[in-house]
Amino acid sequence: MAYRSGENFTILTVCTGNICRSPAVEHLFRAAFGATSGVTVASAGTGALVGQPVHGPMADLLRGVDVDPDGFAARRVTEQMLRGADLVLPLTRDHRAQVVDLAPAAVRRTFTVREFARLASQVDREQLEARVPGRVVPATTQDE
Repeated sequence: MAYRSGENFTILTVCTGNICRSPAVEHLFRAAFGATSGVTVASAGTGALVGQPVHGPMADLLRGVDVDPDGFAARRVTEQMLRGADLVLPLTRDHRAQVVDLAPAAVRRTFTVREFARLASQVDREQLEARVPGRVVPATTQDE
C-alpha cells in the first residue's frame, strides 16, 4: 500500500529561509491545483526566518501572475512535517540531504524540484487522469 498522510495528498517544499523559493513554489502549486483538487501544499525552511513574510521582490513576482502571497509566515522544517508529507520537494540537493538527515524514512518520497520535474515529464497525462477520476491535473507549461 502506498504511503498516505491523510485524506489529502500533501506536498511540502523546502528551501533555506522559507521566505523566497519554497513559499513561491508552495503558492504556485496551490494556485495550479486549486482548492478542490485534494492536494495540500505547504513549505518550510532548513534555516527558516520564522514568522517572516514572503520576501518583497518574490511577493511582487507572485502578484504579477495573480498569486497572492499575503498571510504567509516562514517556518522551520521539522521531522513531524516530513513524516506527514506524501511528497517532499526540496529546492536543491543540499536541502534534500538535510531533509533526509532529519527524517531518513522520507528518502523514497523526497526529490529535488528538478528531479521531480524530470520524472513528471515522463508521465502520460491521460493515463494519470484515468487513474484519478474526478480530479483535475494541472496542465504543464513546459514547451514540448
